[in-house]
Amino acid sequence: MLPNTSHVLIPTALAGMGRLGQMSCTADCAIGRASQLASFRQFLLRNIFWLDYEQGMPKRDPIGYITFSLPIGSSRPTAVTFFENIIPIAQHMFGNEKIQVVDFSNMTVREQALLAIDTAVLFSYHGGGSATSIFLPKDASILLYSTVGRCTDKTDRGYVWCDRGRNHFDSVFYTSDSYIRTTWVNPEDRYNSAKVKTLLEIEYEKTMRAWGREPYV
Repeated sequence: MLPNTSHVLIPTALAGMGRLGQMSCTADCAIGRASQLASFRQFLLRNIFWLDYEQGMPKRDPIGYITFSLPIGSSRPTAVTFFENIIPIAQHMFGNEKIQVVDFSNMTVREQALLAIDTAVLFSYHGGGSATSIFLPKDASILLYSTVGRCTDKTDRGYVWCDRGRNHFDSVFYTSDSYIRTTWVNPEDRYNSAKVKTLLEIEYEKTMRAWGREPYV
């Protein structure tokens, strides 16, 4: 606990990643933020969520869940799905015991954090609901579903995707949190079960290799 502190008040939900404080933090501003975010993660775990973190955490490996964060209560209810096509595939690939299908809005922040630190691959929609990803362990992966297609702007490299720093400012977070890997799943790809399955396989294998473990064991 912090010196001279007896109580710490935290919300039941993590803060979102919206516009305030993010618009001005692009390009060079984001340099070095990965280490700051990782330090913030460690601070929360060590001081608030897991008080025996130093003794308990280094002695065990993350379980390696595939976690699906259902977009219940999304501000874009007509633009989201509930991963109906990929959850059964993941269950077949990894077994039911490795799959976590959750509504983070019904969990405390501590419960969210403790699930995240045991997660290898997180499925989530972009926006404030994905903020739990800050607690993912190093080298874990998030498959981040976007709800907006191409912007109307076109550059010499083609159309600019809104979710990569244009209209959704949580992209600033995901381009500067390099202790985890982010893969954007665009709207036209979410129903392509074969493609999403391949992404899951690739990201899970990368995470397991980074953790020094064999995939699918």
